[in-house]
Amino acid sequence: MKILELTLCGFGPYAKETRIDLTVFSESSVYLISGNTGAGKTMLFDAIVFALYGETSGSSRNAAMLRSLYASLSDPTYVKLRFSFQQITYEIHRNPAYERAALRGNKTTMEKADAHLYREDELMTSGYEEVTRAITRLIGLDSDQYRQIAMLAQGDFQRMLFASTKDREKIFRQLFHTQRYAVLQERLKSLQHQNEEQLRRRREQQVTLLSQLQCDALQQPLLDGFLQQDGYGDEARILAFVEQLLQEGEKRETQLRQEKERLEKTLTGVRQALEEEKRKSALNDAIQQDEQQLAACRKQLAALEKQGDALARQQSQITDLRKEQTLLSQEQERLCQVMKERQELAEKEQQLHQAKDTCEQLETAFASQKEEQRILLARPGSLEVCQQQEHSLRLQDEQLRQQREQLALQQTQAQQLRQGRQQILEEQKCYQSYKEHYQREQQRYQQLEQQFFDGQAGLLARQLQEGAPCPVCGSLHHPMPAVWQGDPIERTQLQQQKEESEHRRKQMEESATKLARLHAGQEEKLTALAAALDVEKEEASITALLQTRKQELQRASQQQKDAWETHRHQQKELQEREARKQTLVHALEQLEQHLQEERQRCIQLTSECQSRREQIVKQQEQLHYTDLKQLEERLRIIAKTLADHEQEAAQHARQLEALRTQQSGISGHQQAMREEAQRLPDHDRAALETKRTQTEQAYAVQKEEERRCALALDTNRRVQERMKEEMEKWQGALQQMQYVQTLSDTMNGTLNEKERITLEAFVQQSTFERILRYANLRLLQMSQGQYELRREEKGSRRSRSGLDLCILDHHSASTRSVRTLSGGESFLASLALALGLSDEITSVSGGISIESMFVDEGFGTLDEESLQQAMRVLHSLTKGNRQIGIISHVSELKEQIEQQIVVEKDAEGISHVRTLLS
Repeated sequence: MKILELTLCGFGPYAKETRIDLTVFSESSVYLISGNTGAGKTMLFDAIVFALYGETSGSSRNAAMLRSLYASLSDPTYVKLRFSFQQITYEIHRNPAYERAALRGNKTTMEKADAHLYREDELMTSGYEEVTRAITRLIGLDSDQYRQIAMLAQGDFQRMLFASTKDREKIFRQLFHTQRYAVLQERLKSLQHQNEEQLRRRREQQVTLLSQLQCDALQQPLLDGFLQQDGYGDEARILAFVEQLLQEGEKRETQLRQEKERLEKTLTGVRQALEEEKRKSALNDAIQQDEQQLAACRKQLAALEKQGDALARQQSQITDLRKEQTLLSQEQERLCQVMKERQELAEKEQQLHQAKDTCEQLETAFASQKEEQRILLARPGSLEVCQQQEHSLRLQDEQLRQQREQLALQQTQAQQLRQGRQQILEEQKCYQSYKEHYQREQQRYQQLEQQFFDGQAGLLARQLQEGAPCPVCGSLHHPMPAVWQGDPIERTQLQQQKEESEHRRKQMEESATKLARLHAGQEEKLTALAAALDVEKEEASITALLQTRKQELQRASQQQKDAWETHRHQQKELQEREARKQTLVHALEQLEQHLQEERQRCIQLTSECQSRREQIVKQQEQLHYTDLKQLEERLRIIAKTLADHEQEAAQHARQLEALRTQQSGISGHQQAMREEAQRLPDHDRAALETKRTQTEQAYAVQKEEERRCALALDTNRRVQERMKEEMEKWQGALQQMQYVQTLSDTMNGTLNEKERITLEAFVQQSTFERILRYANLRLLQMSQGQYELRREEKGSRRSRSGLDLCILDHHSASTRSVRTLSGGESFLASLALALGLSDEITSVSGGISIESMFVDEGFGTLDEESLQQAMRVLHSLTKGNRQIGIISHVSELKEQIEQQIVVEKDAEGISHVRTLLS
């Protein structure tokens, strides 16, 4: 992976867009990133790591702190990174979350963090986290691994050089992800604690189960002995003791059950005898009650027989009443018929009266409508005249419509004139703006052109030598050469300014052409409208004339509307008059016909009324009752008398039958009870009660004893089952517990009389050995074969060891602590260690090639010879198209390294970048 180009904007001290093109440097070279302290050198690597992973290169900054303090609310914050990987070019655009100005109003809004990844200018993926995951998959490195490979920060590695085993464990755990081994160690330790806790609970469970056993006083001392052993007793003896308790309990339960069954049989016999004695006494009492009920029934039967004789004597009177009821019913029917005919006569007379009134009303209405018909025929006016007036009004409507359309067209043309005038004013403003822009850009172009020529003269003047001919004039003497101004204007910048000036000129010319076209169109429209209205070619005169015509047309329209209203009213009145004439002719014909019919009906009703009166008089002479209410009252009295007699006779028969049935039932029941009493034996009730009480007490005592025995036996069975289950589980888990304990002690380095090395430290030792092999390849070269890093082999049985570091001095053939190295020697050792760690990470990451590396500070502690040795090592790392950037402010490096990126801050604190080439 090789960094090609980096662009920053609003990022840290880089408030404005800053572009750094690394392709201008040689492909296999070392370049210097120099600048004063705090200028923003390390921020460039922060920007690279942020673009790739959304993080920074160190823990002192986070992504939320990357927004430049010097950027305004309208300035964006982003990083663009272009890099190559496996011959393919990729580009990342990423921005953090930051506050910016809203597009509308004076408010602010939060810009969300976002990122985009392009492959050969084609979008691969979008999203802040999605791009980070895609980069990790693409290059095979996460952010921590990339920082360790691509950025060699000397301060961090010097701390690792002097770190203890415990501190190195933490560093390697983060770099090489050995946390899983530490997690495994802790899990085994936790399992060991759980097993110990399980053993303790198992002993407590055994004591609890033993305390639940039920036994008698003879076996209690043996049980107390097991309890005092606190779960460490012989399990076989305990199970044998529980089995013995169960056998004795079952034997005792059988004896108690047999005794209880014997008492149950005795108690059942006593209770049965008591029940027979109670039944016999109850039967005798019931026989006496039945005898009393039979006597009462005999008395009631005698009274009912007397009542039956009285009912028989009333039978002749009832027969006479039935005959009278039949005659009166027939006369009631004839009287009802006469009353019905009277009602019909009254209705006919009412109809006759109504018919006479109707005749009078019809004669009055006929005379009234005749008079109305005469008045309507006498009124003037006709529909033909009304139709002629309507035709005239329609012609006037058409004329007004044409006038309105013509006026609307002219008003539209006038509106277009006003809009054209406004458009001309706006275009004049645009033209003036384009003209001012063009003048400014042209002036800027002329200034840049002059600076460009001055810069070219300055470049030529820097190369002039006294006695050598000038490439421009050929003079051998140069008394006043042009002064080099620094940072000359590039030709591309001058060309861009020229194109911008030319673009502004074209905009100005296009605006002038458009303005002339608008003036011509406006003049043409004004001339045409003034000719149509026959007025002067002035917009004010046209507007005034159109307003006058509009008012006149409105008055004419209102007058036409009033004329139409009057016409419609007259037309409606004539139509209603004609319709009324036709209605009256038809109504008079119907009234005349109806009047004849009503007169004929009056004659017919008068004849029918006279005939019905004569018939009703003849029928009334044959009746005994003339009042229907008196007749109905007599019939009601007779019916009530007959109903009372029948009800009394029916009730007497029911009572007589019920008493006879009751007498027969009581006699049968009495006989059955006598027979049952004779079959029951005689008993001594007092003796039976005494025997029952004694037997019940003995049974209760026996039952309670059996319940206690069964409860104790059930408890002991459950305890036995639980103890067997617990013992079976424990035997299976004991071997696993011992295995886990041994494994935990081994991996956590807690074995007795063994070196205290954990599994994680053992894995890290192997990695550390490989790092040291890589580091020594460079340290031997930089120290001219004097120093070599070694891992201390001596271990401690009291504290952790295995990652301690020492230095082998080949000149003195001795091994000593790395803390005895001088400042320059410590730098060389830490640089070698950093390069070795980078090589190891590259190796475990699948041999990934990182073709852009950075070394941060630390060169100030080296003497001239050591500095040369370190530079030779760094130059050797550039083989294979690798570029190495050294971040430093050491002046000696500025003289040795020609390719430089110079970071400078201006007076406002904003950083800028210059690129210096060899």
